Amino acid sequence: MGADLTTGQRVARARRRIGWDQAQLAAAVARSVSWVSKVETGRLPLDRMSVLGQLAEVLGVEVIELTGQPYRHETPGLDSGHAAIPGLRLALQQATMPGGAALITMTETPTLADLERRVKEAEQLRQDARFSALGDVLPQILRELIVLCDLTDGDDVVKAEALMLRSSHMARVSSNLLGHHDLGWSAVQRELVAAGARLRPGKWCTGST
Repeated sequence: MGADLTTGQRVARARRRIGWDQAQLAAAVARSVSWVSKVETGRLPLDRMSVLGQLAEVLGVEVIELTGQPYRHETPGLDSGHAAIPGLRLALQQATMPGGAALITMTETPTLADLERRVKEAEQLRQDARFSALGDVLPQILRELIVLCDLTDGDDVVKAEALMLRSSHMARVSSNLLGHHDLGWSAVQRELVAAGARLRPGKWCTGST
């Protein structure tokens, strides 16, 4: 039955599940009630991934629940990040295993300032639904954060772990959007470790607790 629903009907279902009316959803996404009504009845197609992502975020669901299928562009030239999945998978494997930093070779030690800038840029790519571009940079950001978390101490640990938390969140959203839910779960584990480590300065970002 769910497979036959339109995207608009899926939005309405997710809205009702959290007990919202159309006015509450409209306020959450800074739109009009008329806009929400048109979306839910199919009079206004949802063809922009940035809008779908915004709706999914406020409704607390993955985009795939609203679309019914992993997001893919129609042509290989507009691939939405699927080509980056192997690199992202490897980075998350290294991030979740004890001593993962020892498996990563770097010519220069990454700095907090540089990674802060790059994480912000990556977050903008995610907000703009530029998943191919995000997939090009996120695995390397994760690898450098693994190393940085292993090398830093004191207040810098908290800052590095905050960046790891944000980067793992991007990895989870991207993986689930593209239909790689096993990878999304690895990212969730990474988020939980980073969130817990921020409360316990001095703990590593790598590995599990």
